[in-house]
Amino acid sequence: MTHQRRRAVLGLVLVALVFRSLGGPQSFVGSARPRARSEGRGLVVRESFQNPLAGPDGKIDQKKVDAALSTGLDIAKNVLFALFDIFKEPPQEATGKDAPGLLALGSGGVLEALKGCEVQSVKDASAKDAAALCASKDGGLAVFFLTHFGDFNSWEVAQQLRTAIREGRTGSARVVMVGIGSVDSGKLFAEQLELPDALEIYADPTGACHQALGFSTGALPQYKESLNPYFRVFLMLLGVGSPGTIRTVLGGYFGNTALALDETSWVDEALKQGAQKGRFPTSVPRRLPWEEKPADGGPEWVELATAGSEVWNNRGFGETGLRPFELATVRLQNMMGGIIANWDSLKPADDELLVQQGGAVIFDGEEVSYFFRDKGILTYAPVTTALQSLPKK
Repeated sequence: MTHQRRRAVLGLVLVALVFRSLGGPQSFVGSARPRARSEGRGLVVRESFQNPLAGPDGKIDQKKVDAALSTGLDIAKNVLFALFDIFKEPPQEATGKDAPGLLALGSGGVLEALKGCEVQSVKDASAKDAAALCASKDGGLAVFFLTHFGDFNSWEVAQQLRTAIREGRTGSARVVMVGIGSVDSGKLFAEQLELPDALEIYADPTGACHQALGFSTGALPQYKESLNPYFRVFLMLLGVGSPGTIRTVLGGYFGNTALALDETSWVDEALKQGAQKGRFPTSVPRRLPWEEKPADGGPEWVELATAGSEVWNNRGFGETGLRPFELATVRLQNMMGGIIANWDSLKPADDELLVQQGGAVIFDGEEVSYFFRDKGILTYAPVTTALQSLPKK
């Protein structure tokens, strides 16, 4: 066996071991012979019982070996590079009329790109052209293109918008959310978060709007025909195709006391609402192991449904901004009692849409004043900043 072949086979074995440890015994490359019956996908598509590296004659095909090795090494390279940048902030880009994503749409802009993209009202299932939905000649309009209804991004954006509307920070502007999924999944999403009627919610079953606006398609889109979308979500959690995710996750644990009240007030409301809906955790310890027992001899646990963010007050965590574990607790509620508990009903029908990202567009009449493309998991449009771009009328 030549040195080149030994190296190729060794590399392939290493990649295969990683893939099999994550996704079970299924093969991770395609095969030349059709399968006899349909089986569930592992990490990637498998189409036959034949050795996926074999040719029609049943012998190992060196070209397939080289292609599989190249794919595995490219994935490993992307993961490695992402880990080197694990603590970096999400990349910044212009969000005004010079936004790269907006310029990429050409002279027709957002409205032209959205023509022919049909969305459905979650309220009554009526269909509407997305361009007509966004055509607002007078006043302001904020449109948040969510990820799918079972995604962290969608839940946090909706929670922030609910608080912003209650606090009057949206003024007289219309606020619209277009989420990926069915009308039924959108209804469940709205019920779980108890979203106000003032927040218009539409379902985009195929993610047509997101694709028309050029939003990110997640990690390693060049391998979408072979890599299972769930594995691509896993890679995004590592930062592949989702720069800044790890830093943002850690921010939920460490907090940021420099944030303004209008950037954090939603957390208190989300904690209370989540606990009232029974999303775990509904209560937290009144004291940490190193803290003294309360002098009043009260209960050891505090109910988040009534206390909310107040549980962090006067405990050395700071009295302003986002305190340690405050946002992380909201995310735990969203994940355990919301997303995982209702996964089958919230997720999109097409698994490929699990990695489709969203964005935000703010209109002043028919002019776009703000355009943001989500960078990945938990690196969505800053809601407070986006709403500040609404016309002051």
